Amino acid sequence: MGLDSVIRDPLSKRGANVDIFGAVRTRDTGLPPFGNTVQAIPFSMFFADGDGNTDMRVAGSVAGPLEFDIVADSNRDRYIKTVQFTIVDQNATLTQFGNIGDLNDPILFEWDKAGETVLLASMISNYDHVRLAGGQPAFGTGTAAFLAQNVLGNSEAYLPMVDFQLIFGLPWGIRLAAGSDETLRIIIQDDLTGVDGYDALARGFEIEPEIAQQGLRM
Repeated sequence: MGLDSVIRDPLSKRGANVDIFGAVRTRDTGLPPFGNTVQAIPFSMFFADGDGNTDMRVAGSVAGPLEFDIVADSNRDRYIKTVQFTIVDQNATLTQFGNIGDLNDPILFEWDKAGETVLLASMISNYDHVRLAGGQPAFGTGTAAFLAQNVLGNSEAYLPMVDFQLIFGLPWGIRLAAGSDETLRIIIQDDLTGVDGYDALARGFEIEPEIAQQGLRM
C-alpha cells in the first residue's frame, strides 16, 4: 500500500510536479548548488576568435561576420558574472562607435544555449554598449560622462561593464555547462579597424560538475 505525499517549497509553497509516468519533473535553473564543500575557482578570460586573437578591431564587413567567443570548458561549469567592454579612440563620443561614426551593421552579443540563440544586445554605438551595461560604471559629466581619459596614449575609452545579475536578473550570471557547445559570443559585422582599441573581458567562476552536487563554497 502506497502513501500519498506532497513535496512543497517552504517559502514559495510550490509543490513538486509529477508526470503521468510517476517521475518528478525538474529543470535546469542555471544556478550552482548550495552548501559548503565545493571550491569555486575564479575565472577571467578575453573573448577570442578561433586563433586566440582578442583584438576585436576587425573588418567583419570584408571577411564576413567574425566571431569572438567564450566557450564552455570540457570539465568545469563556467558562470560568467560580468563582461567588460573597452572601446578606445581619440575624441570618442556616445553617438559614435569609438570616433568612426555609428555602425551600419551592428555588433551582436549572443548566448548560444542548448541549441537556442539568445540575443542579448545589438549595438552600433558607444552609447549602445553603455546602455547595455545600465550606465555602469558611472563617472564624469557632460560630454566626458562614462569616458576615461588617456587610456591608450592620448586616447579616451568607454569601459561599460555588463553585470548579468543587475541587468538580466541572473544572480550567478550566465552558465556554460561543462562539455557542452554553449557559448557566449560577440559577432562583428562591420569594419572596426578605425578605432584604437576594442576588446571584451569575461569574469566569473568555475566549478567541477561531478562534485558540484555536494555544495558550493565561495
